[in-house]
Amino acid sequence: LGWYGFNAGSRLTLSSGDDSAVVGRIVANTTIAASTSGLTALLATLAFSKGRGYDVATMCNGILSGLVSVTAGCATLPLWGALIVGAIGGLVNRGFGQLVLRLKVDDPLEASSVHGACGAWG
Repeated sequence: LGWYGFNAGSRLTLSSGDDSAVVGRIVANTTIAASTSGLTALLATLAFSKGRGYDVATMCNGILSGLVSVTAGCATLPLWGALIVGAIGGLVNRGFGQLVLRLKVDDPLEASSVHGACGAWG
């Protein structure tokens, strides 16, 4: 819920119909990007990681990646743009996560993938 308060609350006002429309777009874009990124990260892991099944941590980090990726543009993106931002955010998360593993960087929570790489992408 915190991300919705941050993204939608950044509007700072709800005094007109235009404000309501923007807040609605912010909430919709936040939801679309997060869910798309979570599914993309999970499907990418299933497709490219041998012997690795469904993973709750991957899905959660994928959702966070979508949230981080869409935050900067959530008020201005069209709905289809949030879908693309979320999907690419999930791929960025998984790709950067694999790079960190190959470089043997100690990042067990994949914070650099979620906040660093996806923040730069978003």
